[in-house]
Amino acid sequence: MKSPTPVEVRRCPDVAELRVTWDDGAIASLPYRVLRANCRCATCRAGLSASDGATVGVHEVALFGEYAVRLFFDDGHNTGLFPFDYLRRLAAAQADV
Repeated sequence: MKSPTPVEVRRCPDVAELRVTWDDGAIASLPYRVLRANCRCATCRAGLSASDGATVGVHEVALFGEYAVRLFFDDGHNTGLFPFDYLRRLAAAQADV
């Protein structure tokens, strides 16, 4: 079975979140602070990131191949990739909160 993929990924700076519309009709809103806090790049995994993500913004979103997005945070961080399936899991976790 094919995993859902985004048909639109949009920054919503007025509410500090990323809005993802999936091909199965689901819509997810992911706060920037959650995305920054859950970055899985080597720097963040090693605990070397200086940001706690509390007030961070996203100034650009770029598709990375056909499986992920790269987020450009306004704290200068831009090395993390967010695969679509990971975004979907983060969104589900937010819905459970």
